[in-house]
Amino acid sequence: MQLINLLVLLPALVSAAHGDPRRMSYSGSCIIAKDGTWSPKCTTAYVEAALGSQCKELGGALSNINFQTSVTQINYRCNCVHGNTKDFTYNDGVFEAKAVIGDKC
Repeated sequence: MQLINLLVLLPALVSAAHGDPRRMSYSGSCIIAKDGTWSPKCTTAYVEAALGSQCKELGGALSNINFQTSVTQINYRCNCVHGNTKDFTYNDGVFEAKAVIGDKC
């Protein structure tokens, strides 16, 4: 009986530990070298895959908020990340994006 109660309460406890889900925005660009070039890996598909994976790990779902996203301007939203997520900068050596936490979902 106690095991069943624990299994029923576990999702609520995990949710409470993460806080209220929040929207998070990513804004950035490909890392541009001193000679004005950037990595050929820095494509829209690469950026979406990298941010999408990270967004999913944070409990959210990625959406493109600027349909003119290019290698020089990255604008995405990660909807409903864990509420305990803080602002940070994502930099994988190919592109950099500031992640800023916003309103509740």
